Amino acid sequence: MVEPAQAASHSAERASGFKATWLDALTLMLIAGLGLLHLHAAFSGDQFLYMVGAKKLAHGGVMYRDFWDLKQPLIYYIYELAGRVFGFTEAGIHVFETIYQTLFAAVLIRVCANRFAYRWLASLVPLFTIGAYYGFANYLVLSSVEAFAGFPIFASAVLAAGAVEGKPGADGRAFAAGVSAAVVAALKLAYLPIVVMMWLVPLFMSLNGRHRVRVQRFLLLGALGFVIPIALAVLAFAAAGALETALRTTFIDPPEIVRHLTAADRGPFKSEAVAFIRAMWPLFVLALAGAVWARPRTDAFKLQMLFWTIAGCALIAAQEWSFYYKFFIVVVPVGVLAALGLEHLLSTVNMRRDWTRAVLAVALAAMLASVGTTAVHMQRRWALWDRENRAYAASSIAFLGRPGARQGPIYVFGHPRIYYFSGREQAVAINGFSPQLLLGAQWRALRDELAAVAPVYIFVERDGYVPVAPLVRASPQLTALLASSYRVAAASSDGTWYEHR
Repeated sequence: MVEPAQAASHSAERASGFKATWLDALTLMLIAGLGLLHLHAAFSGDQFLYMVGAKKLAHGGVMYRDFWDLKQPLIYYIYELAGRVFGFTEAGIHVFETIYQTLFAAVLIRVCANRFAYRWLASLVPLFTIGAYYGFANYLVLSSVEAFAGFPIFASAVLAAGAVEGKPGADGRAFAAGVSAAVVAALKLAYLPIVVMMWLVPLFMSLNGRHRVRVQRFLLLGALGFVIPIALAVLAFAAAGALETALRTTFIDPPEIVRHLTAADRGPFKSEAVAFIRAMWPLFVLALAGAVWARPRTDAFKLQMLFWTIAGCALIAAQEWSFYYKFFIVVVPVGVLAALGLEHLLSTVNMRRDWTRAVLAVALAAMLASVGTTAVHMQRRWALWDRENRAYAASSIAFLGRPGARQGPIYVFGHPRIYYFSGREQAVAINGFSPQLLLGAQWRALRDELAAVAPVYIFVERDGYVPVAPLVRASPQLTALLASSYRVAAASSDGTWYEHR
């Protein structure tokens, strides 16, 4: 094996250039293969909702005006792009994400190539990060906001560090770091503090008289890169007449919603965190070794990954909905730290006896076996989740397939997969997937929209993600609308269909 000093020397020789290897190509093929294995993975409620909104946007709609959700808009426009190119199907979205994650894997290799003493280990970093994501992601995680957010966060971190350190093209790096930060904010504003933390690491490491001008220039160009795309989005929403709603949805409504949520609406942070760590414990063990022992301890890249992990977990804990899939926002930094931890262990055993190497090999084999077992188990569940989706949809939409059923858009208080499997459009802008998040003004606006559009059918789910029916009955405006303009057309254990009179 290569000695650490020799490996470090080889790494230094590579500092001025990058040469792809056969192992790089193999890793990218493996990542693409993992993505294609998930081609027919079932969607969850959020992904079906993104699809409903994306179809609205694809037909000329504008986010917040023609389709309303509490989330930031970019995830819907990503689904619109994916749908236009590959089709508005589960497989189409997964194909798009496979390409996206493979591109991210190539960037990871390029960035890590000069940061690891062992070049071959840099080639495997995507397996520790994106590979772990594909291995442990359930139907709630795939193609989620967290799945797409890792790439721009990582890009902003690396670009910021390069700009502050004065690497070639520093000005362009600073501007691009700002643009990447804007992408993160447009995906999920709550994750913007992670980017801020990523910027602060190299800034604090460079705060001295010699680098002060460079730091100031970075802040100016980085801020410019952030403001320009945000300003363009603001102008676009203003031109479409959706700016007021977009601003209210982003900054005013969330605190109000949090205040009126009940304990049943909040995600349990502790149990979800335990489930995440239990699934990915081999990576966490190696990541701990990387965080504590890997040298140099003051390396900006390593510190960025460490603070990303800490900040990500803190933000998840602070959110009201700490579900399992949210923890995947830290899978990238944990995977990078795990690779650094493995590098440290390999460097250490080079100086020890053969039995130490054997113990390490057995431990690593056990970890990989645990990862593989979990991944195989998850793959087997795709078919189960798909059957559950289709069985629910078949039962719920049987009413729409009967002879004489009226055509036209419908409205669903409940799971958005009914739109997907029935082929019907959502009749109005405000979605009914999470009615517990609607404020009083939104309930009134929803009633007015339904009264104006008069969808041919309204479905009220009985027991779903949340108990929908009691929330609908608790709204005087909707109760009056259903009583005056609709009649009960069908009822089952899934819910009640109301038909416009």
